[in-house]
Amino acid sequence: MLKSFLMVFSIFCLGQVSQVSSQSIPKDFQVTLVRTECFGTCPSYKLTIDADGGVVFEGINHVKMKGRHKGQISKEKIQLLMNEINHAKFFSLRNNYTSGQSVCANLATDNPTTTTSLRMGGRSKTVKHYHGCSGPKVPKHLDLLEDKIDEMAPAKIEVANI
Repeated sequence: MLKSFLMVFSIFCLGQVSQVSSQSIPKDFQVTLVRTECFGTCPSYKLTIDADGGVVFEGINHVKMKGRHKGQISKEKIQLLMNEINHAKFFSLRNNYTSGQSVCANLATDNPTTTTSLRMGGRSKTVKHYHGCSGPKVPKHLDLLEDKIDEMAPAKIEVANI
């Protein structure tokens, strides 16, 4: 049973890698995620990932490591991130999911804001997302993409409280 599971798991993983690796990484690829503080202890930092796998983490407050730290991730992780970006249809998202926007059916105060900027294949876009803004017009996959970008950070520059 375990042997069968491992074989199926291996085939699935190999299929995933070949599907992901067929997508080339544009030389201009760069994603930046900036999280702000909230009224409590939400972590604030800036995380940047570029085409060669370079990661820069700038911890500001309520993080394990303050200051500027560098790391490296694999091309496979970048390709997985690009798949997530495409799945989220990032370039078709609104620029703002913040207070004062018609997309916010509900608005709570004292929440953090996440700003995600992407440059890829000659295109650029920035999406500002206030986490107190909710409703049916605020896409759930935006939260998922923001979390996926965080997951790409190497363990040594891991973010606290997320």
